[in-house]
Amino acid sequence: MHERLLFDHAQRPRHRHDVLVFSYTGHAANPLCADAFDIGVEITDGVITSAGFSGRGCALATGGASLLCE
Repeated sequence: MHERLLFDHAQRPRHRHDVLVFSYTGHAANPLCADAFDIGVEITDGVITSAGFSGRGCALATGGASLLCE
């Protein structure tokens, strides 16, 4: 079941857009496989109200970034 969910997010990522609109951003990269992502979050009153990511990577990395922002 989790494999199908991850594969679905890899094929049709959610929340993929420019992260510069968020108040908090971070960058993660894996030099061994060239995955590189920027992730951003908006926090209001201590609660994450929105999240997004941009970047490129393998299906596992892309699906994971999409699920993280979900």
